[in-house]
Amino acid sequence: MFEMELKAKINGLEPYVFSTLSKLAYTPALDHVYNDTYWDNGGGELAASGRELRTRIPITAPNASATALFTFKTEPFDVATDSRRELEVTVSDSATLAAILSSIGFAVTVSFAKRCRTFSLVYAGFNVLATIATVPESDDTFLEVEALVPTLAAADEAKRSLLSLLDALDVPTTSLTTVSYISIVQRAIPVSGTA
Repeated sequence: MFEMELKAKINGLEPYVFSTLSKLAYTPALDHVYNDTYWDNGGGELAASGRELRTRIPITAPNASATALFTFKTEPFDVATDSRRELEVTVSDSATLAAILSSIGFAVTVSFAKRCRTFSLVYAGFNVLATIATVPESDDTFLEVEALVPTLAAADEAKRSLLSLLDALDVPTTSLTTVSYISIVQRAIPVSGTA
């Protein structure tokens, strides 16, 4: 599947965005915290080629379980939005998965908690997840709107619909960003000997 995702900084807009999404969503918002861990091989080949390998473990979520999501993200198919094709599988034993990855030469590059409030809605014919997200390493609040689609052609149409949704939420296109949570967290980590 191709994940078309737009991300925007919404500092100061949170109450309006929350209220509007609550009206558009077909279920109440879900609050959850994830522990996201990113992996790469010793040479950093995934990051260098724009690909990502992530384990996501729910820390707090309704009906949280011990399972984790294991996700591979390809290089961006839409550079302007940093949208990627995703391959994802649920893993019931995240500790063993981590041991396997370590045994075959992968190492953790960064790990962080991501607090999310997620809304499920249908907008302009697409099933959309809209997530208000924060990480402790940043004072910014982000809105992610995403749609999973089967083809690149559908991704272009989804992008137009997601831009329309942002407009309906009064989120200006000037607030769109491709900054990654990885880079935010890595910038916040003190370099050895400087803290």
